[in-house]
Amino acid sequence: MKDDEVFSNISDLWSESDKERFGKERKSSSQYGIYEKHSSYFGINVKNLEMININYADTRKMMDMLASKYPLSKEENHINYGSTQINPWIMNNLIREEFQLRSIIVYFESKMHLDPTTYLFIFNVFKKLIKITMKIANKNEKEITENDLINETVIERISSELGSENEELYINQYLMKIAPFKNLKVRYFEASKAEDFNHPLVQFCARELRLKGTKDESVYANLIQQVRGLFRWLTQNIESYKHKNINNIIVNEIKAEHVNDYRSFLLRMVNEGEMSERSAKKWIDCIYTFFSILYQKKRISKDIASDITKIKIDDYKYRPIPKESEVREFLDVIFLYSDEPEKELLAFLLMLFMGFRGIEVANLKWDDINLGTKTVVINESKRNSSILPIPDLIYNHLLKINNKESGYVFEKNPKSFKRKLYRNYKIYTLIAGWDYDGGLHLLRHTFITNVTKYSSLPLIKELARHKSGHMPSRYIHLERQYVKDELAKLDLIEGDLK
Repeated sequence: MKDDEVFSNISDLWSESDKERFGKERKSSSQYGIYEKHSSYFGINVKNLEMININYADTRKMMDMLASKYPLSKEENHINYGSTQINPWIMNNLIREEFQLRSIIVYFESKMHLDPTTYLFIFNVFKKLIKITMKIANKNEKEITENDLINETVIERISSELGSENEELYINQYLMKIAPFKNLKVRYFEASKAEDFNHPLVQFCARELRLKGTKDESVYANLIQQVRGLFRWLTQNIESYKHKNINNIIVNEIKAEHVNDYRSFLLRMVNEGEMSERSAKKWIDCIYTFFSILYQKKRISKDIASDITKIKIDDYKYRPIPKESEVREFLDVIFLYSDEPEKELLAFLLMLFMGFRGIEVANLKWDDINLGTKTVVINESKRNSSILPIPDLIYNHLLKINNKESGYVFEKNPKSFKRKLYRNYKIYTLIAGWDYDGGLHLLRHTFITNVTKYSSLPLIKELARHKSGHMPSRYIHLERQYVKDELAKLDLIEGDLK
């Protein structure tokens, strides 16, 4: 292959044997089309838009340009402290700033040997302890004393708000140090086991979804959870259902007005900040699906789904994403504090500059990578896979990884590695000074938003690997000022053309 050879389509890079292995004739995301009703977010007339093949060379150039905006510091300029220096950072930057009592500082000094995730967990436990004490004692943080912490009312309140046995353990260790002869202990009361939910019609719907290929976890997250919520609400709020077992509810007696009242309840939760608007919409949509399946399969006599009022929301939602300087700071923190900086840096770069999901990073195998053509196959399901170009930044880091014995690029236990990535992500972003909601998926949101500034909708959809055309709008979070600047440019161009 010549260096300057250009491929018109990413799939042209692969031989027939490659295509057979990765699934010949599998659909990539660009083959699903774009929904017209969502195209207005991007100012595109879908009727006049023909789906195009994504040019491989141009795609890589765009991805390289994106990566070049986040230049990494040269490795020779970095000192790698490793994870042993994370707890001292937490002590100096969080604990000493947050707590005034010397006994708390001494307690944390005795815990410096713990892993950083546990150390940070204890820090948050003590933040809750002080917050509760301030409220009960009606004092500010500087006025809190050890006597306030051992007050019986405080002990009772803390016990009622403990979230785990580990919280109980660490607080009791501290109480023993400050009041060794008082035999004071907080107690964690495990929540009573949730009532088993095995309603026969819910089980029927679950089987129907599984027959269509829906995974068990998706059935729970998109059917069982929502219907159980509705049934519990009915037993607590509707007179004819009060005191009934949720497994014995006669579904044929549920009316559309009951579901619409439940919809109003969810919207009140949204207004009170207890639930997101998107979650409320999802719950009603799932309940709608439940009743639709039952009616179509003649398990209920009335089509109440048609009378359920759905919750309408905009697909576009602005969400702050890290600035370029913040991303650079985050990457520098990895260099400084990771025990395996090359491996972890590569993992996070895949999310930031190729839009990988956390589990896709963890599942990545050497067999999925073609270093000769600088491409990677991402297997999203048994039937769908995508082939993407590898930008030079990531290609160069791949060459530094030598772990090929297990077949996985990172670790042979993908789920364990993903959990480790999440834990370390929380620590690295804390040190980097980030203040953004969410976990690893924020990095994918950041990638897709940044791609939007340099790409067309078909390319965004291809790189994001979204099946439906409306999905990118949920991931694109352009700042108002950026949009204003781009519109101003259009005004200037329009003026020049007149």
